[in-house]
Amino acid sequence: MRIALELERLAGTWQGKNLLWLSEEPIESVTTATVRMAAGGTCLCVEYVWSYEGEAVEGILLIGRQGAGAVQGIWRDSFHSSEEFLISDGKAEGSGDVQILGHYAAQSGPDWGWRTLLRADGKDRFEIMMVNISPDGEETPAVRMEFGRTVRLD
Repeated sequence: MRIALELERLAGTWQGKNLLWLSEEPIESVTTATVRMAAGGTCLCVEYVWSYEGEAVEGILLIGRQGAGAVQGIWRDSFHSSEEFLISDGKAEGSGDVQILGHYAAQSGPDWGWRTLLRADGKDRFEIMMVNISPDGEETPAVRMEFGRTVRLD
């Protein structure tokens, strides 16, 4: 089953800014992304690069349909999750927005949540927001990537 047409239109190359929260003030860097359809059009693949303290951070996010409005995401990057994949479940909105939620083990105590929102803003802009969720439900921004299109793949 193909992924929604709203996501297919994101295929192309993108550039923008990355905001990383390690404290109250975010750290800003340049980010680039390549977005393509994969596995016969059944999933969207977003490969991105940003930097922290002069070192490149690479990540990949795969989003695929599971049925009417349901999606699953698989995410990994070299900064947050370099040793394992984060598998998340969620939903796709008719507008092209996708929201997924996964959980990861903390060093001690209960698991934490990680919410990812991919929001398409027309044909030439999109953003990815990632939020860390404590076991007691407190949400803290982690990453926000804002992209503008550089090349469209049709």
